[in-house]
Amino acid sequence: MLSHSAFMQSNSLNQSFQSNTNQQWYQDSASKFLDSAKVVSQNNAFAALHLYNRAIEFAVRNNNNAIECQAWLGSAMIRLGLNQSEVSKMNFEKGLQALNRWSGDGAYSIEACQLEFELRTQLSIALERVNKLNQALTTLEQFNSNRYARLSDSKKDAIERRRAVMHGKLDNPNEAFEILDKLLLKERADKRNSDEIETLLCMGNIKQEMGAVKEAEQLFLNAKRLSEGTSVNSIKVEVNNALSSNYRSQNLFSQEIQMRNDNLELNRISNDNDALQKENLEIGNAYLNSNNLPQAELYIQNSVNLLQQEMNSVDGTMAADSAGILPILYRSEKLQTGADAYKRLAEGFLKQNELQKAVEYFKAYSKLQDSADAERKRELATALELSAGFGRDQQRLEMLEQERDLSEKSMKMLEQDRDQKNAQVFNRNLIIGVMALFVLIVSAIGFITVRNVKARRKADKLLALQSLSGQMNPHFIFNALNSVNEYISLNDERAANRYLSSFSKLMRQVMDDSKHTFIPLHDEVEMLRLYLSLEHSRFKDQFNYELQVADDLKESDYEIPPMLVQPYIENAIWHGLRYRQSVGFLSVKFYTIQSDFCIEIEDNGIGIEKSKLLKTNNQKKQNSLALKNIETRIGLLNEIYASKIRIQISDAFPSQENPGTRVTISIPGKTHQ
Repeated sequence: MLSHSAFMQSNSLNQSFQSNTNQQWYQDSASKFLDSAKVVSQNNAFAALHLYNRAIEFAVRNNNNAIECQAWLGSAMIRLGLNQSEVSKMNFEKGLQALNRWSGDGAYSIEACQLEFELRTQLSIALERVNKLNQALTTLEQFNSNRYARLSDSKKDAIERRRAVMHGKLDNPNEAFEILDKLLLKERADKRNSDEIETLLCMGNIKQEMGAVKEAEQLFLNAKRLSEGTSVNSIKVEVNNALSSNYRSQNLFSQEIQMRNDNLELNRISNDNDALQKENLEIGNAYLNSNNLPQAELYIQNSVNLLQQEMNSVDGTMAADSAGILPILYRSEKLQTGADAYKRLAEGFLKQNELQKAVEYFKAYSKLQDSADAERKRELATALELSAGFGRDQQRLEMLEQERDLSEKSMKMLEQDRDQKNAQVFNRNLIIGVMALFVLIVSAIGFITVRNVKARRKADKLLALQSLSGQMNPHFIFNALNSVNEYISLNDERAANRYLSSFSKLMRQVMDDSKHTFIPLHDEVEMLRLYLSLEHSRFKDQFNYELQVADDLKESDYEIPPMLVQPYIENAIWHGLRYRQSVGFLSVKFYTIQSDFCIEIEDNGIGIEKSKLLKTNNQKKQNSLALKNIETRIGLLNEIYASKIRIQISDAFPSQENPGTRVTISIPGKTHQ
């Protein structure tokens, strides 16, 4: 979605395009879109991407390689920031191609030199992220010699440091330190302290990755001594971060905490709330690692409070923005970080047998986890909605590039025709061959485009499938924690501890399983045993149960989607067995029939029809959402993996007073991951 101003500007330029198509207008339009994109990119990544694409479009039409190069760089930087490394890599490469098409003295201006510096250093980062380390190194070594000569010493040093990092990652430490030692000598001679600090940090990071933590620590300490003489807080923060990571790797938590406290003061001075939130969390983790729960609780709570203030502030900004600006925030990742911190606190208090605190933070964890899950769904929906618009932009740019290529080829053909009038037959055959090649290229591009679209769709479906996996009814979590409170109020500490231990183990397993599309049958069975034992301890006067795995069924031979069976068991207990006048019975069986693997959940509860009459509106809504979740998951699994999973639901004992319910899940053949 675009901001109102960006949308109006786009409309205005499009209308002008219909009435005025001269080259000057193309150039002015490209410049306006580029300038707008640079301004908007600070607050709205999606709007900036659209504007950069429009700048590229008009630059291509006007053959303005300078603006095209800048626009590709801006677009690639946003993609890199969004962790779209493969797309950003392609955009950086197109920016370099535009730079190489740039002719005349302008190709060696200070602006052009700066552009090549940014394109190559950032391209090396994108290549590193997709694990193409040799290409990343080659990219840095292919710098145009004339433009390289005009760079400042600091930028040349930055390129050399990137080369050293790549050598370190390619297990060439000798080459890396040979480069860095030369840099140090030059920087010390020129008294460029800031560059010397960056080189020392680079050397320390390579030593750290090699496992030489003490040598790394000494290099970081040297950088810190130098940083104390500078007034640039960002350099001091960078040095403290390096030392903090080093001390943590050595389990020197008190030194780590001291460094991070220094960063807290520096971030307060710069009023960087995001950095303050992260530092509070890291200090809390350090105190957790050193088993100092009171201090850990203080800093983690500070971090979560800052996070919630930030979320509330952003929510207010978004609500007040009638233009519909949607900045990319990845809020779910921040919420997940806070939830994980609460979980660690809860587990820490549980280990120290402080059950009240443990329950309190497990509840806080559950609430924040639900918020993270909801935010993750919203972000997924937004990304899917916006991807269609960007796809159209991309197709338009690809067509323009093809038109430019075709135009260049046509010009060459005309020149050949003019210069070789006596070779008409040859020229005619050449044209036919070129056109045939063009058709082949277009066909190949079409095939690749279709294949990429299919791959993206499959990736989107896999992402949607993962987001639906492992969602346990929040009411179960809430009621389970209430049971712990009840045990505590009855002074039954042993029962509370036992129940909470089983509950914690169940939650851990559910979260671990949710990371996978398929899990071993043994893991699913163990999770169900835990879940059934917890529910039975709460409703032991309501039902008994059995969980059977057929003797001829090898659990290690089968994999199934996680959390496929649990919602049906939950329905059987909560909507069938719970309303019986006498003790009911629940049976869960795993067996095979011919080539089908089957799961049967059977109860002798009040049955489907009676259950509908007793449900509240809220229960009906939640039950509907749970069943819809399963139907959606099964639909995606059948579509992606051709699994042909089937589910049958019927009365178990139709002629009896309590007809019960029987759910049969059939999975043809052996599942695969």
